[in-house]
Amino acid sequence: MEVKAVNTSIYTAKVNDIYNHDSGLYLTQGVKRNQQSRFEKSIEGRGSHGSYLMIDGKVTYTFVKLYVYDLQKTITIDIREFLKEKYTSKRLTKRFLIKVRANMPKKIKVQRTNNIWEIVDYDSLQINTLN
Repeated sequence: MEVKAVNTSIYTAKVNDIYNHDSGLYLTQGVKRNQQSRFEKSIEGRGSHGSYLMIDGKVTYTFVKLYVYDLQKTITIDIREFLKEKYTSKRLTKRFLIKVRANMPKKIKVQRTNNIWEIVDYDSLQINTLN
């Protein structure tokens, strides 16, 4: 049995932004009047007057956008589960994310293990003042 070596690198990154991103939402516009009843009766859709938002397996992510100095590239890491656990919150609203953004450090350590990015030490985020 052959064991593959794990490729791990640690980098310093600048925090650029933190934001929510929803996937599984599709906007349909310009629906003709004779087809609107099909959309209005659908349990997966919301809307009216020819514009409908269809929901298909909606998943929300909370990304922190980082600039990695050594690689001169921008990466994103999903920190939603960390924030929900730390603050025992079911919803991460825009107002909450504004507070998190204001209290985040300018630089953090990240690592790439087999092309998967993660934050090295979540305690370094220093966002304890939100409690």
